[in-house]
Amino acid sequence: MIGNPTSGSNKLWLNSGKIDVDEVLQVAEAVQQADEPLNLEDLQEATDLSRSKLTKAVSRLQEVEAVKILPTGEVTTSEVEVNQAASVQAATLAKQRRQQFMRSRLEMMRNYAELRDCRREFLLNYFGEPVENKCGFCDNCQAGITVETDTFQPFPINSYVIHTSYSKGQVMRYEADKMVVLFEKFGYKTLAVELVQKLLKQVE
Repeated sequence: MIGNPTSGSNKLWLNSGKIDVDEVLQVAEAVQQADEPLNLEDLQEATDLSRSKLTKAVSRLQEVEAVKILPTGEVTTSEVEVNQAASVQAATLAKQRRQQFMRSRLEMMRNYAELRDCRREFLLNYFGEPVENKCGFCDNCQAGITVETDTFQPFPINSYVIHTSYSKGQVMRYEADKMVVLFEKFGYKTLAVELVQKLLKQVE
């Protein structure tokens, strides 16, 4: 049977691996055509997919309310009226965005490891807290490798902006002539301040 995709035991397959549009479509069609709810074994037989691919596809479809998982673990059609093709597309897009977001977080951690500036300032900015001064206590501050600069900051830290391509995001920090923005759909992006001003607009 398929467990609750949001439970702790299922988090691993919810966040790992790639998802294929055709595989998601196979599962959506199998559930739609069934006269009654399907358990995992029946659904696997109907789609000829591996267990891991099947559970990933089901979780993606549940996220966009294309299918419903019963307390028994069986999968059935959702009570919400949805367009199947649109649901499949939304399910695969959600997976791609999640992967992109995770990659951006890993990139930010790499930047922290290689940072040649105040680490406390970096971490507080990472969590949306503006900082006026260097801490003076981290390894970089103690080594004297941080640089005090009066950077141009067109948007306040922690403010929200709209990007013409990335949509809505939150300003996290400034790094010399660059700014880091956490976009809701695309994760962290490092942008050149001078070039991006015309592409951003502050919102409430």
